[in-house]
Amino acid sequence: GMEKKNSIIFCIFVYVLLITVSNIWMIQAMENNLNYNYSQCATQYQTQWMSSISGFIANKSIYQLVLPGTHDSGSWALSDYPSADISAKFDQFLAIGVTPAYMRGWAVTQTLSIQDQLNLGVRYFDLRTTYDTNSSTFRLYHFLLSNYTLSSVLETFYQFSL
Repeated sequence: GMEKKNSIIFCIFVYVLLITVSNIWMIQAMENNLNYNYSQCATQYQTQWMSSISGFIANKSIYQLVLPGTHDSGSWALSDYPSADISAKFDQFLAIGVTPAYMRGWAVTQTLSIQDQLNLGVRYFDLRTTYDTNSSTFRLYHFLLSNYTLSSVLETFYQFSL
C-alpha cells in the first residue's frame, strides 16, 4: 500500500541524488586533472612498449594479442554541439534545462588527448565518427561533437608512428 509507495519514492530519490553527486564529483575530478600534463609521465618504455616485445608478438595474429585501449577515445574535448543523429534528443534536453556542460559531464569518458593516450601506451582506440555538415568534416563524437576532426587524429597517429 502506501508504505510500499513511499519506500519506492524514497529509493528513487536516493538513486537520483547519488547520480547527481557522483556526476558533480566526476566533473570536479576531470577539471582537476585537466591541468596535469600526462605527457610528462610517459616514459620511453610506455611509448615504445610494443617494440620491446616485438620478438614475442611477431608471429601472432591480431586476435591473439591483448592491447590496452580506451573507450570513446576521442571524448576528451567535446564541444557544446550535438552530433546530427541525436540533435532532436539534444533539443529535448535543452528544453528541460539540461545544459551542454552537464551533458558533457556524462559524455566525457577520457581526460587525455589521443597523443597523451599514445604516449602512455594505449594501442587500441574506440573512435566514433560522424559527418558534421556545418564544417563539412568527419568529427569524433560521443553524443556531443568533438573539437577534433578525424583527419587531425589520423595525423596524430601518423606522426606517432614515425
